[in-house]
Amino acid sequence: MSGLTDPVVTFDHAYATYSGQVDLLELWVSSNAGVSYSLLYTWLGGSTGPLNTGGQVYEPFFPTSGQWASKSYSLPANTNRFLFRGVSDWGNNLYLDNISVHGTCTPATSPTAVITPGGPTTFCQGGSVTLTASGGTGYLWSNSATTAAINVSTGGTYTVTVTNSNGCTDTKNITTTVNPLLPVSVSVTPSGNPVAQGTEVTFIASGINSGTSPSFHWKVNGNIVNGASDEIYAFIPENNDEVICVLTSNAICTSGNPASSNTVVMSVITVPVNTSITGIISTGQTECFNAEQTLTVAGSLTTFTVNNGGSATLIAGLNIVYLQGTSVHSGGYMHGYITTNSQFCNLPSHPVTPEISSTEYDRDGKERPWFRIFPNPTPGIFNIDAKGVKSIGNIIVEIFSIYGGRMYKKELSGHRIEDRKWISELIRITFNALPEKKQKKNK
Repeated sequence: MSGLTDPVVTFDHAYATYSGQVDLLELWVSSNAGVSYSLLYTWLGGSTGPLNTGGQVYEPFFPTSGQWASKSYSLPANTNRFLFRGVSDWGNNLYLDNISVHGTCTPATSPTAVITPGGPTTFCQGGSVTLTASGGTGYLWSNSATTAAINVSTGGTYTVTVTNSNGCTDTKNITTTVNPLLPVSVSVTPSGNPVAQGTEVTFIASGINSGTSPSFHWKVNGNIVNGASDEIYAFIPENNDEVICVLTSNAICTSGNPASSNTVVMSVITVPVNTSITGIISTGQTECFNAEQTLTVAGSLTTFTVNNGGSATLIAGLNIVYLQGTSVHSGGYMHGYITTNSQFCNLPSHPVTPEISSTEYDRDGKERPWFRIFPNPTPGIFNIDAKGVKSIGNIIVEIFSIYGGRMYKKELSGHRIEDRKWISELIRITFNALPEKKQKKNK
């Protein structure tokens, strides 16, 4: 109080006399911290005194809410202690409440509010921070707490009002921020699956909420791959190898960290070096044949036939050799090509060339192919010969690349036709429609 300018004491009181007895209330003050006091003011009770709020009561007095009054009195400027003293005349009860001292605070007598956080004021969802106020003897926070320290787990601005022994106050505020949790995930995509045996596969990990400097760990069949710490990993898999990636994010406020990817189960197709094929592809049957180097079709008194509604795909790394005994009936389909990217059967499909086939019938009504292509393999020049045909009519010859693009188209007509066409500097086609051999007449 000694630091207040024009201090005033304020209090509430309630009193009733018994039958006119005059009880007293005295205000004493001290300027030497309570070593000595002097009487400053006296309030009289009795039936008409300024203390009386309840009249006369012939039993112990207990005030109602409407039987209270307020008083205030100015204190000397040098007052640093005061006390109230009740003097009984055997009247009745006297009550005091809400005693306070008010005045004008000066900078020298006002407190300085300080808030000290017990940790970072920006934290992740689910965290908290302790805020401790100091600088006074009483504290009132904006969340209604009256302790010096509070623990908060939500973001916002927190204000504390600090009161010192002079009754002077100061305020301070601090802001906390709560960051939401970011779920971490990772997915893995292979460059190919299934793949041919011996093919190197590149696996790419794509992370979500991975931060600015994530770390990756790859596992094959549950075993950590030493040295594989980037988002890209390549190796030559075996069939049924299981590949996953574990991502550790350096982002703040994450959940599910580290995260494991989907499991990629590799399908590795074993392709023979060289192979020969024979047999019949029946209606509704679809087959694929492959070889890393050379695929040989029929030959050595064997046959390979694709019937109407059947389909055969032939893939080789170097050569496809079509030998005598190879035939495709009308409505059948056979597509052969040299792979340029080690993609074989049961692997991602390639462009399919349009069907090129035609048939003729012998005098017994049997269906048979009417053309042959040779030589195969070829350095670039090959021939198409019609066989055993009496009358040809219009014929369309089309040549397609292994990627399905048409390189050449020519319409021919007549019994015996010769057409030469340079496809490029290395490829030439010669088409000959050969007449059927004459039959001997029966005499």
